[in-house]
Amino acid sequence: MAYIPENAKWYLAALIKEIVVEGDSRNVVHKNLVLVRADSPEQAYQNALDLGKQSEICYENPAVCLTEMRGPVSCISCDDGKLQWMFDPGPETHILRAHYSSRLNAFFGVLRNLNNKHNRRLLRFDVSSGVCERVCDLDSDAWEIAFLDAADQLVTTSGEIRNLSDGALAGRLAFPQREYPGM
Repeated sequence: MAYIPENAKWYLAALIKEIVVEGDSRNVVHKNLVLVRADSPEQAYQNALDLGKQSEICYENPAVCLTEMRGPVSCISCDDGKLQWMFDPGPETHILRAHYSSRLNAFFGVLRNLNNKHNRRLLRFDVSSGVCERVCDLDSDAWEIAFLDAADQLVTTSGEIRNLSDGALAGRLAFPQREYPGM
């Protein structure tokens, strides 16, 4: 068994999700890593099981968002494959990641300025119109982000955990900070 410090409060859990699309014989399996807060490894395991059950939902994703390096974000309808809207982030910027939240019924993305590696901003996109609004600025030393689907949150390599709904800081992880080549 792995070493777990006595005062550990955060645990990493792997949630395995199978995506079944009606009428398609192929299924997609995703392994999603999520952070679980708990007072013991046993409680973390139970919390991870509960998170897995919460994500056993059926919803219709209205569209898919595609991002292009130094290019626009395109929203394509899942019904007919037509372009619903396009967002141009502007010169020398691009959207690092795109994420859909079914509970918040919105797309989210992280805007990065290519001339300033430390400038990252969380944006929310209206599903039907593409109207974009700033949610919050992210820590300047965050060089990578991940969306936490089950919690509607975002975590950065600087350790901040942000709520997607309002950008509020929900917590901070004590990730060891190191210098990485090219960062």
